[in-house]
Amino acid sequence: DSEDDDALALVLRGYSIKGLQATATALQPLLMTYDVLAQQVDLETRFFLRKDSTVHPVDPLHLSAHAPGANVPRKFLLDRGSEMDLPSEVNVAYVDVELDYQPASERAQRINAVSREVSSVNLPLVLYSDEARHIAGRMLWATIPNSTKATFHLPLSYGYIREGDTVTFTWSGEDWRILVVRVDRGVGFILELE
Repeated sequence: DSEDDDALALVLRGYSIKGLQATATALQPLLMTYDVLAQQVDLETRFFLRKDSTVHPVDPLHLSAHAPGANVPRKFLLDRGSEMDLPSEVNVAYVDVELDYQPASERAQRINAVSREVSSVNLPLVLYSDEARHIAGRMLWATIPNSTKATFHLPLSYGYIREGDTVTFTWSGEDWRILVVRVDRGVGFILELE
């Protein structure tokens, strides 16, 4: 017996899917719950924990790649979301194994939040209350870095970078670690990443 070191092992006590659903729709609660990313590689879909995303260092001199004759783009565009758009609370509804598989909910709150927005997530999964509370907390605090969008351009030599990979570089004296959510090939085969 050989063990696959890249295998993703998750504990799943129960999962309620109502009716026929597209695969992506059925998988979404699992991906959110366990902080899993999916990446299309050739004809296969690879699932991995966000923390295990492939990391690619990028030379900061390459951040403003552009087609010959085109205007030079800014090296790095940063769009920070408004604090008002961030939830002050995340509620997670789930099926509680400790309550004889009855519906339950757990929440996480930011004490000094500017907004009063409440985000509710329905996870049709069987969980323990401490697991649901941890998931609510992770989802709440992930809204802060996820509200910031970065856009930059790279030459085609970085064509191996895929959505779900992480790029690292130093820009303006700060170290950056960015999860790539979009890769587009533009004019002159310049890559635009977000």
